[in-house]
Amino acid sequence: MARWLAAYVLAVVSSAGCRTEFVQTAFKPERAEAGAPNERPGTPADAAARLEAGARICGATIASRITVTPVDVTEDVHYRRLGYNLIPEDDRIAFGIGPDGAPSIAWREAAGSRVHLTALDGTLARRGADTVVDATDIGGLVAQRDGAALLVTSTDPGEQLTDPANHGAIARAAMLLRIRGGVQVAAMPLTGTSSVVAGAVGQARDCIASPLNGRLEWNGEKYGAYFAVHGCDGDAHASYYGDKLVYLDDSGHASPGGWAWNCSIDEGLRLLPGASTFTPICLSDGTPARGLNLVAEGRASQLIAAEYSAAGYSAGSLGSIVQTGDGGFAVAWSSRGVKNAEGQVVADRAAPDIAFVAMDSSYRVTTAETWLSNTPDVAELGVHLAPYGASRLLATWETFGDLRCNTQTCEGTFLGTHARLLDATGNFVSPDETIAATPNELEDIRLFPNGDLGFVFADVANRDRSTQPAADGGAPAPALRTLSVARVTYCP
Repeated sequence: MARWLAAYVLAVVSSAGCRTEFVQTAFKPERAEAGAPNERPGTPADAAARLEAGARICGATIASRITVTPVDVTEDVHYRRLGYNLIPEDDRIAFGIGPDGAPSIAWREAAGSRVHLTALDGTLARRGADTVVDATDIGGLVAQRDGAALLVTSTDPGEQLTDPANHGAIARAAMLLRIRGGVQVAAMPLTGTSSVVAGAVGQARDCIASPLNGRLEWNGEKYGAYFAVHGCDGDAHASYYGDKLVYLDDSGHASPGGWAWNCSIDEGLRLLPGASTFTPICLSDGTPARGLNLVAEGRASQLIAAEYSAAGYSAGSLGSIVQTGDGGFAVAWSSRGVKNAEGQVVADRAAPDIAFVAMDSSYRVTTAETWLSNTPDVAELGVHLAPYGASRLLATWETFGDLRCNTQTCEGTFLGTHARLLDATGNFVSPDETIAATPNELEDIRLFPNGDLGFVFADVANRDRSTQPAADGGAPAPALRTLSVARVTYCP
């Protein structure tokens, strides 16, 4: 099969609202390699197999392999929000790559009442105007050849339930929106009395808190939507928080499987698509266990690692789960560790460090909990893993100094974003580097069909984590009308 290497420079394209400021060398797959409609995006092993050894011109460092493309938008972006203890963190900006290598971005307007879908082509230039939908939060994005699917929070089309966890306010619903050709063609409620998955996972009087804590993935045949819920008026779990996993086909019909109320969600959840069932993990404050839990369907829940927690909060934060080239899994997260003191689980580490475990294809943990950092005076947060070929992983994280920590959270000054390559068991195989692109804290790094990696971020100077007044929880400042897409060239 003929393959060819194309080196190109993307100039400023003001009419498309997109410009690239760096030279990029890219491997262009043939049409046959792009895959059939609605195929599952490539795995690390088959993506690496598409590349010929030595066929790419690569820099010696990770930083030199990163190309950043600014994408101009027409409204101010809601790129920061207040998290636990009123500490600022990234707002969700979702990123997806279609099977043809064309990405899409989902982002909220600064006013918070509408979500934009910005579609790009393989060169990261715009494919027309944004699709704009009425929604208040983003829980996930899957890019497809003909458009995209979005997991969002929106008005509940069913009975208007009240939310006892929000002072009796009218509850909102999780919705799966299907967009084709720039137009919203379907909206499927996943919570509430009109839920399309009520028959699969039980009667639904559940609702969604804000912000939406969720993930949406696609395996080529069905979507898996995994998100935090709580019980609304009339539900047996009223005011309590839990999780929900549902499956739907591309027409919005419920598929067998999934559950409701399995894991009490706190500081994050992730979902990895599989051939039939998907692999979810959650960081819980108590159920099924305090810490990081594997809650794969059809098997007993499995505690991967304990974490200090209080009611409604865990000191750890996810983090990524990725599949490795041998069919196993790697998990990384920001951890405070635990130790037992008079029968209580308490934070062991002065500041969050990066924890790592590996599992085989049967979810058996094959490595002890490994610490990728040990820095009591520096907090490592915003941890990401992504497959870099068949045998390596890219790890990125943010560092914060001048710390002011309690047992749950840390305030601090942003010091920089780091990147290193790991093997599948968590050993570093490249030096520590500082990079100029910071992946969105709540979104995953995605895989292009040719093995490159991609992520979206808001390129802003102030990433400090310092307590803010509750009144500052509206539109972030300064105003931002440019999103940045980073592409990391894969080098064998």
